[in-house]
Amino acid sequence: MKQIELEIGKNCNTFDIPDDIKKVTVKQVGNKIVIEMVQEKEPKPGDVMINNSGNVYIFKEVVDNFKHKHYVWVSESGRLSIGGFCDSGRPAIPEEAQPLWDALKKAGKRWNPETMQVEENPEVIRIRELMEVIERYLMYREGEK
Repeated sequence: MKQIELEIGKNCNTFDIPDDIKKVTVKQVGNKIVIEMVQEKEPKPGDVMINNSGNVYIFKEVVDNFKHKHYVWVSESGRLSIGGFCDSGRPAIPEEAQPLWDALKKAGKRWNPETMQVEENPEVIRIRELMEVIERYLMYREGEK
């Protein structure tokens, strides 16, 4: 489900309704118009999802009506978890998915959609190797004195 909120009295917004949407609901909540779009298809492995708790995850498989298995998950507070289960959600829009990408980057990891795995970021691996070389050099220099 995708949700759009438009504030009443503000500029008019237009948006496209994707082809795979099977139901559109429009309701007024306070001074906002809330438009919910429900997708026709089930999520597929690798889809980025968000649940009602604000947790963003990469979908792996359905466990039951209330739980999804995930490859990687980030909580609303920024805690990152690789593998496990979470409350089921809906497809995330790019802005909602950004905290997941930020948390992976901060942890020195990245999502590889081809292998469907969380991997070490190659740049981080190179930095660690360089740090090891510097550390060995400093230990060598210390031993010369």
